[in-house]
This record gives sequence, structure tokens and C-alpha cells, in this order.
Amino acid sequence: MEKIKIGFFNRIFLSISDFRIYPIINKERTFKAIGYFIKLLLLASFFLSLYIMTLLSEFVRDGVTEFERQLPYFEISDGKFYCSGEANFDVNSYLTIVIKNENMEDISFSKYTSDRMYFVMANDGIKIGNSTSDDISGKMSYDGLPDTTKDDLIKEIHDINNSFANKLIVFGTIYSATLFYIFFNRLLTLVMYILVIMIFNGLFLNKLKFRNFFKISIYISTLPILLELFAILIGGNYSQTADFITFLIASVYAFYALRAIRLDEVLNNSTGVTPEEKIVNAIKNAQEELEKQIEELEDKAKREDESKKEDESKNEENNNKDNTEDDGNK
Repeated sequence: MEKIKIGFFNRIFLSISDFRIYPIINKERTFKAIGYFIKLLLLASFFLSLYIMTLLSEFVRDGVTEFERQLPYFEISDGKFYCSGEANFDVNSYLTIVIKNENMEDISFSKYTSDRMYFVMANDGIKIGNSTSDDISGKMSYDGLPDTTKDDLIKEIHDINNSFANKLIVFGTIYSATLFYIFFNRLLTLVMYILVIMIFNGLFLNKLKFRNFFKISIYISTLPILLELFAILIGGNYSQTADFITFLIASVYAFYALRAIRLDEVLNNSTGVTPEEKIVNAIKNAQEELEKQIEELEDKAKREDESKKEDESKNEENNNKDNTEDDGNK
């Protein structure tokens, strides 16, 4: 039997839109399904990393804007902190900046909420965290820090944020972390899909092994992965309700995939010809029919050409005969 070659993007489309692909992938080698799974995760991780990179750039840009607007002038020199005033402002929904002309132990952290990160600069050090405890054990001293000012710090942040090399490094780090997370998250999801497939397979009595369940679970996860990606890119988050909905969708796909495999088996047993062979045979028959029609047209054209030449030859002979008779009469 001749194998049908199906490209990566065609596999994505068919695994979502046509259950007849499942009998085909069920007969393919497992490494093809694994390759498809890896490519799909690489593609999803790429777009998700771009989204995270965009959010990070906006976060830094908003932070720098707020720094310039609300931060008082400060200077760190010889391990000491000098500031012309105080400040307390939110950069965004995640981070609060606090500048105080007092020591860290005199600042009350109980008024800050634990659902936000805060960055505190006091006379005797820096503290970063989200703890509402007054414990200052996490304080970092200015000793050892390079001398800098507000203007120097903002310029350095701008340079880092606008550097293509830095962006490439940050994107590579985000992409690696995203791919690692998605890979192990999807492996756990595949385990659940396999359990669902095994349960449904009891209804259809397909003679399948674990590797078949594994291949089917990979392809039925195509639509859930894409839906999760679109939900994050468009909505900005992904809820547990959406997770439950995608699980139900994958379960429906598992049912109809097993049904397609069962129908394919019944069809093969009754005709002895697989759908793939039927497609190949239909293509061959069409090609043979086309070649036959071309040969008939060529033969017809050849006969018409020969007939035309014979008519011309007869006409020429008749003309010569008439001319001869005319000369004799004269």
C-alpha cells in the first residue's frame, strides 16, 4: 500500500476538522505522532513567548515612565543613600515603589497587601517582596552597590530595554521556560486523555494497544492547545472553567476518533480495501483514464490529418486530369 504524505499544518487542520484522519494516524509509527506533538508545542510556545515578551516590555516601559514622573531625585554614593524627598506609588497592578527618608526598621509593612510586590528604598537599605511582616531580615544593604543616581538608573534601564541582544536573550529565556512548562503540563494532560480513550474504547471494542492510545491522545489535544493559546493571547488569562471545557472537547474528539477507527476496521473487513488504498486507486484510475482520453484524441487528430492529406491528394489528381483533358480538346 502506498503511504499518504500529510504535512504538519494539514495534520493540524485535519485533526480538528476531519475524523477520517484518525484511522490513518492510528496505522502510522509512533515517532511521527511524537514529532507532530513536539512541533505543535514549539509553535504554541513561540506565540506565547512573544505575548509574554510584549507584556514584559510594556511593564518595563510603564515602570520607567512612573520612575521619571514620581521618583524624587536620589543618589547612592560610597554605600550611602541620599534622597530629596519621599514617594509611594503603584507602577501597575503588580508592583509598588516606596521611597522613605527613614530606616527600614521604622517602616510599617503591615499596611501593604500580600498580593502585590513592593520595592522599598530606605536610608539603610533596600527590600523587595510581598510579605506584610515587619521582619527586615531580607533587607539588602547599599554597601557594595555601584555609585548611581536616578538619572543614571533610568538611562541604564532604557539601554537594557532597547538593546536587541538583551531582548534576544530575554526572549530565549522566556521561550525555554515556556516550552519546559507547556511540555510537562501537556504530558500530564495526555495521561488524562489516554484514560478517557481507554474507557471509550471499551464501547467500540477496537483492538488497540497503548501506543495507539498515545497517538490518538496527541492528535485530540490539538484543538485544546490552540484554544488555550487563543484564550491567553486574546483574554490575557486562562481559567479553570476553560480548562474543563477543553477537556470535554478532547473527550468528544476521543469518542469520534475511536468511532472512525472502528468504522474503518469494519469497512476493511467487508471490502478488503482500506480507505487509503481506495484513494490511491482512484487517483491511478483517473490518471489512466486521462491518458486513455489523450491517446484517443491524438489518434483522432492523426486520422483527421491523414484524411485531409488524402483529400488534398485526390483534389490535386482531379485538377491534373481536368487540365490534361482541356489540353487535348484544344
